[in-house]
Amino acid sequence: HPICSVIIYIDGSCGGPTLMTNQRAGDRALATKCYLMPPRDNRVAVFDGTFLHGVVPGRINEDPALRRVTLMVAFWPEMDVVRESFPPGSARAFPERALEYPGGISWPNDFYDSVDEDEDVKDDIGTVEVDIF
Repeated sequence: HPICSVIIYIDGSCGGPTLMTNQRAGDRALATKCYLMPPRDNRVAVFDGTFLHGVVPGRINEDPALRRVTLMVAFWPEMDVVRESFPPGSARAFPERALEYPGGISWPNDFYDSVDEDEDVKDDIGTVEVDIF
């Protein structure tokens, strides 16, 4: 388990709150405390990475264009990176360019396409320049 986990709400315009408890996987007792954090743009939550957490289901959006976008970061005391990209899981290498991915996904190639379009971006260390804002 990570030392701490971080949730960054990029777009918190919809969706249910994040529930963080003081219960750990394998505990025999249920949580004695919990915290609810409603999604809001640019909100950040940092909590003990051993605690159970999740998203409470929210109401269905009437506007299908709305998305809850979060960035999850975990800080580990030690970590062994699994070199295979699939199946998905924690501590995986970034997927290599492929004509076909398991499950029919295609998003990894979007990163490589941006490198192809900009010759100034160097991919020799596995980084890709992405415009965020």
